[in-house]
Amino acid sequence: MFRSVKPYLERAGIDDPVVCYQGAVVADPRTGEFLRHEPIPLELARTAIVAIQEEGFHVNCYVSDELYVAEVTPESQRYAGFQSLPLNAVGDLA
Repeated sequence: MFRSVKPYLERAGIDDPVVCYQGAVVADPRTGEFLRHEPIPLELARTAIVAIQEEGFHVNCYVSDELYVAEVTPESQRYAGFQSLPLNAVGDLA
């Protein structure tokens, strides 16, 4: 997530564009603007979410640099806490 890496960029004095989301976003640290954004198509995202949940795994879903989960779990709390992120529990992610 861009918002997760932003504090590290500020501390390091880096203001060059940064690659986030495993290449799906290139963001400008000075403005927060996404210079490139390649989201997963909605139907493919839904298919992936369902498949992952059917295997019994927790899913973190990222939309507009916000973290969404179906429900607050120990896993989601640990991740959100480690990254100092707000956690948005929204029910069924699909």
